[in-house]
Amino acid sequence: MSRATMYRVGVPQPLLQFPMVDRNGEMFGDFCWPEHGLIGEFDGIGKYLREEWMDGQDAARVVIDEKLREDRIRALGWRVVRWGWAVARSPAALSTLLVDAGLPRPSAHVRTTWAPVHVPA
Repeated sequence: MSRATMYRVGVPQPLLQFPMVDRNGEMFGDFCWPEHGLIGEFDGIGKYLREEWMDGQDAARVVIDEKLREDRIRALGWRVVRWGWAVARSPAALSTLLVDAGLPRPSAHVRTTWAPVHVPA
């Protein structure tokens, strides 16, 4: 949903599942715009509430681990912006969020060209 909305509003194509490494190991950012120093993270609420996605941890631990991961990403020099389903579904909201975070303002007259993306199965 996020990618479709990004394409619709004309923001630059992000890199997907962008790898980053620090002294604690490897992490992946959902969306990355290296030329703008920005990592975008989509968070559905199920990540914090559905037991099968929480690996035996309680919601508080999942939130704390995600906060620590985000701190690690910022320590590498990236800006991080997050959104959920409501923003992913709203072209105006997602565009505003990404522009406020540092992406160039999309032009109504210029459609960015996105390359095909291979997503592993």
